[in-house]
Amino acid sequence: MTATVAVERWVIEDLVYTPIVSDGRALGPEAVERLAETPQPAPLRRLHLQMADESAPRGGGPPLCLARVQLAGARLPAVTFADLEIGRLERLWIAPPGSDPATTGRVLGGIARLHETALADVVWRGIEAGLLRGISIRAFVAPDATALVAVRLGPREESCLAGARVVHSWTESPPVALGGHLVVAG
Repeated sequence: MTATVAVERWVIEDLVYTPIVSDGRALGPEAVERLAETPQPAPLRRLHLQMADESAPRGGGPPLCLARVQLAGARLPAVTFADLEIGRLERLWIAPPGSDPATTGRVLGGIARLHETALADVVWRGIEAGLLRGISIRAFVAPDATALVAVRLGPREESCLAGARVVHSWTESPPVALGGHLVVAG
């Protein structure tokens, strides 16, 4: 019998942790890294992410000025969990102020696709269970521009901004060839 591997929510002394757990024990970094390296076929899994707005960060500091974010020609960053890549952003956009009443100012949004790995599968189940719906971003901020480096999934309590979150998640069936035509199954 194989053990179930899953993300769990642990609260210890008012701190929230979301470890990957097997048989009630948190996996160590080497075991989590093996999950990231283990191929696992899966349907196409996508996330609609709201990564940032122009509100003050929870930890303090100045708000991000999304008018300075350069999207044209930008490298699409990785989506990570536990500092391991589990997917990549496929599209980025900046929505105008007022596009979401739960945010302040402009909003940085995107669509990500998760990889077909065991770790991405565990994280997907954590997203679907509502445990990993928070977003934090790593950005390189220079005087004349800001570049997005990575997007990290975690619990909502760890989001750098109150409105940063996974807005929607869905799966798509891979296209199937029928008589020379591609048809989307499902």
